[in-house]
Amino acid sequence: MFTIHLLSPLLVCLVMQAQTAGSVGEVHRVYVTVAAKPALAGVGRSLMRDLEKSGAIQVVDTPSQADAILSADGDIYVKGYVSLNPRSGNSPGHGEPVRAGYLSVELKGKGNETLWSFLATPRFGSTNIEHEISKQVTKELVSAVRTAKKP
Repeated sequence: MFTIHLLSPLLVCLVMQAQTAGSVGEVHRVYVTVAAKPALAGVGRSLMRDLEKSGAIQVVDTPSQADAILSADGDIYVKGYVSLNPRSGNSPGHGEPVRAGYLSVELKGKGNETLWSFLATPRFGSTNIEHEISKQVTKELVSAVRTAKKP
């Protein structure tokens, strides 16, 4: 069972002092924090699950166990509505919601230094934005860690 860690920016700065990673290649364990927004709860759960499934990065329960802190902020919102019936209009009661959004992530290590950052946006027409965004972040972070480890 994963828990989403919602921390204020001040608290995040305080807990980051225990981090040991000086580069992306030194990251093996991360502590994930997600902004306290209802729209991002699903993204946080999906992100932690995808990171664990990657096998390259372990998600830990406390900042003191982590090599780095992965903090995320963004938004997911309803952009409009679409219906197969052109006469129904584009109001909430007449169609399926079209959602959009973004997630900005930052990986900070020793000395609160930014080791890596990324901005994830779903492709148009995505049906599961939370999962798509978390897959993008996981793919890019795992790639950065593996690339940095190569001699």
